[in-house]
Amino acid sequence: MANYYGNSITVYSRTASGSTVPRRTIRTGVITPLAVLLDPLHGEVYVANATNGSARIGSVQVYDWFANYPQDTPKRTIAGPDTGLVASEGLALDLLRNELFVANDDAATITVYPRTANGDVSPTRVIAGPNTSLDGPLSVTLDLIHDELIVINKVNYQGNAGLITVYPRSANGNVAPIRTIGGSLSTFNLPVHMDLDLLHNEIIVANAFSNDVLVFNRTDSGNVAPKRTLGGPNTDLCMPFAVISDIVNDELVVANGGFNPGCEESITVYSRAAASNTAPKRLLDFGPSGGPPNPAAIAQTILSLN
Repeated sequence: MANYYGNSITVYSRTASGSTVPRRTIRTGVITPLAVLLDPLHGEVYVANATNGSARIGSVQVYDWFANYPQDTPKRTIAGPDTGLVASEGLALDLLRNELFVANDDAATITVYPRTANGDVSPTRVIAGPNTSLDGPLSVTLDLIHDELIVINKVNYQGNAGLITVYPRSANGNVAPIRTIGGSLSTFNLPVHMDLDLLHNEIIVANAFSNDVLVFNRTDSGNVAPKRTLGGPNTDLCMPFAVISDIVNDELVVANGGFNPGCEESITVYSRAAASNTAPKRLLDFGPSGGPPNPAAIAQTILSLN
C-alpha cells in the first residue's frame, strides 16, 4: 500500500484486518507516492512519486521485492528533466515487451520507457496533445489480450467530471482515443484509480468524491451508466483512492484515503460483485484522517497472497 502523507509503502497479509502492523515498510526515496506496482516475474516493486517534496516533479523508484527499511535503497530511479515525468500518478507494466507506462497528471501525458530504464532518460513514446483527450490522467492499465491502453482522467478537479480514454497499446503522439466513457450518466466525480478485470470483462473505478466504486463493461463507450455501483453508509467507503479486483479470491479491495475530515483511513474488502450498500467482509483500519498513512494506492499479486 502507498501511504501518501506517510511517504512510505507498507506490506500486509492479504487477509489482514483491524489494526495490524505491516510486515515490511519501504521508505527510502519515497515522497508522496500515488501508485505502487508489483512485478513478480523480476521480483521488483515500482513506486510513482507525485512530487520531489516541494514541486510536482515526478519520479519512479524501483525496489527489490523484499525491500524493508532501512535495507530499502532503490535499485533504479527514473527522474530528471529529460524523463517528462510531472506529477506521476499512475503505472502499468507490459512484461511481454518490457515497457513501463506512466500517467503524468499535470503534464496530461502518458510516457513510456524500457522496463529497466534508470536515470534521466527520455521516454521511447509519449501520448500527448489535444486529440488525445488526456486531461489530468491519474491511472493507467494495459489490456494485453485486446492490445489496448486504458487511462482514467480527472478532467476537472473541482467539477463533477471524469473520463476514461482507450488507445491502441502502441499509441504514440497526438492520437485520438478509440473509445471513451464519460458524461452525466457515468456519475464520475473525481475518478482516481481503476482496475481491469479481464475474466469478467469489467473496468472498476474508485470514484473519490462520491465515496463509491463504479463498474463498467470493458467495451462500454460514450455517456453510459455503470452496470453496478458500490456505495452507501454501510460500505465504509470514504474518499476511495484505489481499487483492486482480486479474481483469485473473488474479492474487491479498496483503499480509502481519508483525505476529508471525518473519513476513516482504511482498506475495505468486499465480495468481488458487491453492489449497492454492502458492508465490507474485512476492514484494515488506520484511524481518523489528519495524518499518515493516507492510503492512496494498493497493489496485489497472486504470488503474495499471505
